[in-house]
Amino acid sequence: MTISKKISILCAMAIALAMSGCGETSDDGGSTAESTAATATQTDEVEVQAGDSSTEQAEEKPLVDPDRKTNVRDLCWGDSIEIVKSIEGEPISGDDEGLDYEVELCGIKSDMLLSFDKDGLYDAFYTFDDKGGTQASVMYSRYCTITDKLTEKYGAPKHEELELNDLIKYCDTKYEAIELGYLSIYDTWTNTDGSNISAGILRHNYNISIFVDFTDENYVEPEKDAGF
Repeated sequence: MTISKKISILCAMAIALAMSGCGETSDDGGSTAESTAATATQTDEVEVQAGDSSTEQAEEKPLVDPDRKTNVRDLCWGDSIEIVKSIEGEPISGDDEGLDYEVELCGIKSDMLLSFDKDGLYDAFYTFDDKGGTQASVMYSRYCTITDKLTEKYGAPKHEELELNDLIKYCDTKYEAIELGYLSIYDTWTNTDGSNISAGILRHNYNISIFVDFTDENYVEPEKDAGF
């Protein structure tokens, strides 16, 4: 996954938020009987793995406190690229601003982009794509599984269902509406062990995409260069 893909997905969700105006919001995490029914199509065995790390380890590790309180996986906000590589192993690709890994979150395979600034690690962005072959009901079930596990760990999120087209009234299920681009779902958790967490499911580039984003709660976006 590239930074441009991360930006593209987040921009698509931002557009959905803007288009919906005031989406339907609840504080119960958004899990309903429909999600339970959709789970029947899900074949993945799922466990909470928001704090799991890759089994690959570098031979030499920078010194880190084994008892330190981690923020995401076995990592802490502010970790250097060298420390991250020593814990996660060599990435698929990367540079001074980001490292790309293939991992699992809640037992589901995903791409993970770790982002860095001058102060170290500040963001972990997971994406789950249907690759053009996964049923919409399965993707929706996976999203419900992920958000249910996050809710168990961090409490109920702010839940928003963003209706993007009046034709949604003809859809029988939420996953059908998502597949057609009529609905996006967005959940956020704040002040959770030093992180802000968001998750969403939406139609993106003609497929259904799921994302989960862990960000250092102290991270501040740098001011854009005015061009002078």
